[in-house]
Amino acid sequence: MKPFVYVLLAFLSLTACSSGDTTQPKTVEGIWNLVSLTGGFAGVDFQYSAGEVTFDFNAKDSTVVVNNNLSEDDIRKGFVLSEGQYIYWLEYNDDRIDMYVDQHLFGTVRESSIFFLLVDDEALIDGFSYSFMK
Repeated sequence: MKPFVYVLLAFLSLTACSSGDTTQPKTVEGIWNLVSLTGGFAGVDFQYSAGEVTFDFNAKDSTVVVNNNLSEDDIRKGFVLSEGQYIYWLEYNDDRIDMYVDQHLFGTVRESSIFFLLVDDEALIDGFSYSFMK
């Protein structure tokens, strides 16, 4: 009986995980706080507090509203999309998810969970990585 249980456990553990499983979110719906922005030609490394810059994604309308509560003299303000509403969409490719905002590639969704989102445009030599939290 023990060999059968071991074989069954081994089989279940091997088949429980899909080798093609990626962290592809079905949506990025909701309000996300920008927590860090890194990269670029100058190699910036900016940190943000909750509520300073938010991206409110509405999958039904394919819109994202950017709220930028940074003061005008805060250097970090110039590195984030201008405050306003934009059209966005996710494009699912073979091995990645590209995010487009205002008809431009914003970046590739590298990680996603219910509370964390990383969008990276590393394909560009001077690209940025954006980290968001709910």
